Amino acid sequence: MIYSLIVTFFYPILLILQIFPGVRKYFNARRESLKKLREISKGKGNKYWFHASSVGELDQTKAISKIIKKYEPDSEIYVSVYSLSVKEKNFNDSNIHLGFFLPFDHQFAYNVYFKLIKPKALIIVAWDTWPNLIRTAKRFGVKTFLSCGSLHKKSSRLKFPQKRLTEKTLELLDGISPSSEERINLFQKHAKGVKIHTPGDSRFDSVIEKIENRKNPPTLPKTNNKVIVFASTYNICDNLLFPNFQKFLEEGYDLWLFPHKIDENRLKDIQNSLNKMNIPFEYYSKLTNTSPRIILFDKLGILAFAYERATYCYVGGAFHHRVHNVLEPAYFGLPILTGPRITHAPEALELELRQGLFRFNTSEEFYSLHRKITESARLKAINQLNSSFVQSGKGYSEKFYLKFLKDNE
Repeated sequence: MIYSLIVTFFYPILLILQIFPGVRKYFNARRESLKKLREISKGKGNKYWFHASSVGELDQTKAISKIIKKYEPDSEIYVSVYSLSVKEKNFNDSNIHLGFFLPFDHQFAYNVYFKLIKPKALIIVAWDTWPNLIRTAKRFGVKTFLSCGSLHKKSSRLKFPQKRLTEKTLELLDGISPSSEERINLFQKHAKGVKIHTPGDSRFDSVIEKIENRKNPPTLPKTNNKVIVFASTYNICDNLLFPNFQKFLEEGYDLWLFPHKIDENRLKDIQNSLNKMNIPFEYYSKLTNTSPRIILFDKLGILAFAYERATYCYVGGAFHHRVHNVLEPAYFGLPILTGPRITHAPEALELELRQGLFRFNTSEEFYSLHRKITESARLKAINQLNSSFVQSGKGYSEKFYLKFLKDNE
C-alpha cells in the first residue's frame, strides 16, 4: 500500500533527524513508554487499549474507563496518546493502569504492544485513526471501535489525497459511535459496511463529573457587579475584545480574563495592550482587598469556578485553530460567544443551532451580540437551554460500554 511505503521510506530519515532536540524528544518519550509497558505488572482481567490523540481526547477516555471499571473491576485500562503536549500528570487517574506514547505508524511498530497488552478491544477516541495501528489490531484479532467519532464535511481527511486512505481505514473498524446524530450519515457514506450507531460524546460525562465533584474552591473576588468571563484567549482575541471593554465597564460589568497560556510573554502582551488603552487591571495573584473591575487570572484551576459567577462568556480558540471547551460554561447555562472555527466541535455546532452559542468576526459584531444576549428574557431562555443541553448528553459512556464492549465476546 502506498501509505505504508511512504511511512517506511520516511522512518529511517526520522531516526537520523534525532540529532535535533524536538525529534529526539519524540523518540525518547516512546522508548521510555515501551520500557514502562514491558515492566508493569499485568493482571488476569480484560485489557482495554484506548488511543487518544491529546489532552482533550484523554478526558473523553477517562469517562468511559470509569464505566468499564464499574462493570469489570479487575480489568486494566491502557491509554496511548500521540501528542507530546500530554504530560505524565494527565494520566493520573485511578482507572488508568498505564499511559504511554503511541509509536510512529510504520507497519510493524505495534506488534510488541499487542503482544504485551493482549487487549480485548482497541478503542480510538474521536478521530486519530492511524492506518497501521488498526491493521495490526485486525491481524491480532482485536476488535477496534471508534468512540465519540468526529468527522465533518470540510475535513482535510475527506479531500485528495487523504480521502481514499481515510475511507479504507474507517472500513477496517468493527463499529463506530459518532459524536452526534448529525454525523451518522457522513460516517455511513465513508465507512461502508461498518456498524454505526449509539451517537454521543463522553465529554459530557467528563465535564459533568468534573464540575459536580469539584473540591477546594478558590477564593474569587467579591463583587456586586455582573461578570463577563473571557476564557482561553489568544493575542488575536485581544484585538477583537479589548476595544469594547470601556463600554462594558460603563454598563456595570466586571471583566475576568483567562488567557489560554499563562506564561510571562502572554501575560506581558495582555498588560501592554490594556495599558495602551488606559484600561486599569490587576493580576489575580496580586489582589488586595480592593475590588478591581478587570482581573487577569494568572493561576490555573479557577476557570470552572469562575463560570458559575458569570453572566455570559467568551471562549477562545475559534479565531486561532478550533474552539476550546464550550461544555463547561454551557453546564452553568451561560450564553457563549466565540469565533468562526467551530466545525470540529459538534457540541458547539449543536449549541449554535439551539441559539445558545454565537459566532462573530469583528468587535462590532461582538458588541451587538453582547446587547442581544443580555436582554433579560433572552438571557433566561439561554440559561435553561444550554444547561439542559449538557444534561441531555449525560450517560453516553455507559451506553457505549454496553453496546460495543460488554457484548464484544
